[in-house]
Amino acid sequence: PIWIKPDLIMLSSCLFGQDGPYALMAGYGTMGAAIGGMVQPTGWPDQPPAGPYGAYTDVCAPRISTALLLAAVEHRRRTGEGQYIDLSQAEASLQLMGQAVLDYTVNGRVTGRHGNDDDTMAPHGTYRAAGTDRWIAVAVTDDAAWTRLCDVIGRPDLAALDTAQRLDRRRELDTVVEAWTVGHDATEAMERLVARGIAAHEVQNTVEAWNDPQLRHRRHFRQVPHSVMGSTWVEGSRYRLSRTPPVTGAPPALGEHNWEVLTTILRSEEHTSELQSRGLI
Repeated sequence: PIWIKPDLIMLSSCLFGQDGPYALMAGYGTMGAAIGGMVQPTGWPDQPPAGPYGAYTDVCAPRISTALLLAAVEHRRRTGEGQYIDLSQAEASLQLMGQAVLDYTVNGRVTGRHGNDDDTMAPHGTYRAAGTDRWIAVAVTDDAAWTRLCDVIGRPDLAALDTAQRLDRRRELDTVVEAWTVGHDATEAMERLVARGIAAHEVQNTVEAWNDPQLRHRRHFRQVPHSVMGSTWVEGSRYRLSRTPPVTGAPPALGEHNWEVLTTILRSEEHTSELQSRGLI
């Protein structure tokens, strides 16, 4: 209750929020992405909607909740008052569909599925490379990049195509690009294209990501102590702060910090012991 800890900040995060007709509905990432508008425009135009990978709303919502928590902390600093934040993951994720919502409200245009196509770049896609299930992503950003790509793949006859012409002939050009990439190792093709200023990268699975020189240079994967297993590997922070250390430990085991949280943040040790003796915690 708020009278026990009036400066407490609490956040509840579920798919649809704490009230309304969907509040008690079981929530999973696929449902959140569907109601948030992210499934319908994802996939190929001649196939059913595919939806984004994984529990997508679980990935989107923390960006909003972090800002909310910081705002609540600042409010408490100024007033001494705590906050209860009711976060709907579906509503939070809908913020990322702002461009599509605006396009519909202003132009009456519904965003459809267009695979890997881009509105302003062509070729733009993922192309088969040599080997089994090996791919490379390529994005031609402008006419100059297209000219350089034509030089690399040995198609000077197409170098004069401007952006509008490439967008109009994108399916043909996808075939042209893949005719070159399929004969090359993905890593080698990437290095050759990047060396010429063309945006490209091999599609990485677990093994390639683990050995990626950029990720290793930045120590993206870190071995940290773990209370049960002794040590484990985790992904590091996606950013660096000049005065704050990166990840220094693994996530806690189930209930590992219950006593500390209950006795130092939420209640007193005496009160917590009383609740424990009564079998309430």
